[in-house]
Amino acid sequence: MGPKPAAKAGAAVDVEGEDPATFLANYQKFCKLIGLPSNTSVAKNLNDEEKWPVKQIIIDDEHGPLGPGGTRALMTALLGSGPGMKGGPYKLLECVRLWRANAGDEGVMAIAAVLQLGGSDVKLNYLELLDNNIGPRGCLALGNSLAKGGNVSLLTLNLDYNGTISTIGVNNLCRGIRTNYSLRVLSMQYCQIDSMAGEAISQVLMNTKTALETLILNGNRIGGLGLSSICNGLHNNVSNACVTYPN
Repeated sequence: MGPKPAAKAGAAVDVEGEDPATFLANYQKFCKLIGLPSNTSVAKNLNDEEKWPVKQIIIDDEHGPLGPGGTRALMTALLGSGPGMKGGPYKLLECVRLWRANAGDEGVMAIAAVLQLGGSDVKLNYLELLDNNIGPRGCLALGNSLAKGGNVSLLTLNLDYNGTISTIGVNNLCRGIRTNYSLRVLSMQYCQIDSMAGEAISQVLMNTKTALETLILNGNRIGGLGLSSICNGLHNNVSNACVTYPN
């Protein structure tokens, strides 16, 4: 095997906002500030030279859950907005996947802040928050961040296996994304959604400027009444959205 390209992982060191080492240092600094141990998975993601430039972070519970505080630390470091942090926002990240990380509502509120405040600096286009104990408050924060005038970069939002979302959470989320013009895929499988969420989902589908193409609702109990409302939304939908709900 030939030599690696010169300064592969360090090529971004002199470019503000493109050095994963600075991102990691900021995360570790904030963890220390709030009295939390840094999660090994974060370092594993940001130290992988074979995946430079780092555009994706995948955190699971292999090294323990990130938790609300750890999620907040990660998002604060991503924005570079904590006390004593250097380098500003990390601009290369496009995808965040947190699996069973126990982010909770507090952690998701920190993620929503990135979506809303990142602007042209942090352009996340894929957000996957599987089984993270997200409830109505977290959904409200996400909805607000994705409402008109907020984030325009996110294309996919996956909230599968958050049974704590429930119908109230869906209503809170839809209140914001019904005025979103960029989100293309929304997945909420096994989230304890019932028929009362149908009307809120319908309002999203009926938005004449919606970009939503795929809505996945498997594993919920939407029932006939909810499906009727959703079908009404599809009847008036202009984006040719596809709704998946087989059971």
